[in-house]
Amino acid sequence: MECANERLMVAAEVIASCARYVFRWTCSGLGEADYDVFGSPDVTKLRLRYEATDYQRSISSYDDAAWQRDVVGAIDLLHATGGGGHVTQDMVDAFNAWRLAEYMAHRRSIDAQPERYGVIDWDNDPVFKRPRVVRGARYAVRVRRPDLGRDWWKVGCDGLGWVILGQPAPEGETDWRKLR
Repeated sequence: MECANERLMVAAEVIASCARYVFRWTCSGLGEADYDVFGSPDVTKLRLRYEATDYQRSISSYDDAAWQRDVVGAIDLLHATGGGGHVTQDMVDAFNAWRLAEYMAHRRSIDAQPERYGVIDWDNDPVFKRPRVVRGARYAVRVRRPDLGRDWWKVGCDGLGWVILGQPAPEGETDWRKLR
């Protein structure tokens, strides 16, 4: 009975973490998936890189160092898109819980129809893999001409790489959101 109570408590925690946010998959392609998120005043779009293939590398204009830093380094990192705020840890936790709940619902649906899908060995099936836990991140940049204010993007910036939630900002990073 204790084990069942523990499972109920974990389930209640997952539900509570998901209650603040609602996620919706919108599209996937070239190793990335985009999601809408509701319940956040600053972030409405999320992106998750789930792979970096040889084909993607062959069509990329990045040099090897930039490919490793910007593309391979982004695998399993959830970040906001669209220039708003950054993802928060509670948003990442809710996203991970939501993806696991979606996976488990999908699994139950398949298991309920063995005549249609057969019996799946969930631990070893190469297609139906449990979703990996992702981490929240943001991409750090150094603006070349911060004195241009809001027009900084016209002369560009230098990518410094991904910053995982909770890690310090890299030296020389510009918070472009504060440029006026």
